Amino acid sequence: MKLKVLLIMGVIGGLCACSERKGYFSPNEIPRLTSECEVLSKKEIERISNSDTPPDSDIFVRDTLPDGTIKGYCTLFPKAEILRTYDRLAQYPYFIIYKDFDRLTGKLLSKEIEAPGSITIGMSFHFYETGRVKEIKQEEKGYKLNVNQLLKLLSDRGIFIPKTDDNYVHPDTTCIGILGGIYRIKINGSLCYSVFYHLPKDIGSVYGKTLEIDGADGTILGEKDESYNSCE
Repeated sequence: MKLKVLLIMGVIGGLCACSERKGYFSPNEIPRLTSECEVLSKKEIERISNSDTPPDSDIFVRDTLPDGTIKGYCTLFPKAEILRTYDRLAQYPYFIIYKDFDRLTGKLLSKEIEAPGSITIGMSFHFYETGRVKEIKQEEKGYKLNVNQLLKLLSDRGIFIPKTDDNYVHPDTTCIGILGGIYRIKINGSLCYSVFYHLPKDIGSVYGKTLEIDGADGTILGEKDESYNSCE
């Protein structure tokens, strides 16, 4: 009798673990951007200018704010005149808000939201030097299956969805794969996604698998072995 109880408890425990594993990616909301044109403060520009990074290197500075938000500053290329900031908000740990500024004037040039898989989502904004909105882009236009729903689908399939930089270094290798990149593509004229993921044994390499997924209903159209470079 005691053995039977232990076996039942073990099965229940296993089911609970599986239910926790399946669909652990739960965000229903994403950060929202507005058309407000911002200006980088002198203090923030100095944060980069006073960096100890060699002059011919990309500059990268990162701070963790009291509320847990991670805020970073970097130049896009050595000696670049564009300064990029990113915010990984504590309440939206899976997403990053990128903003590009003119390094000399501090004026905002563009801002966008990036989801796991390095794919942009929601609305992106581009600005004239005057601060007026130049372009508003609906990143997911035409897709019935949005990126948040896609990430949930991948999570349910057993693919690990990173939410912090450290997750890429120390991913959950008990999953069947670790998300690498997500790309918007067309297959026979229909909007689809191409999803590259690493197998746990291939972490740190360019090898993995690619899923082709229907952008309308999430149907898996195909899967194949591939290297990361060939997905771009």
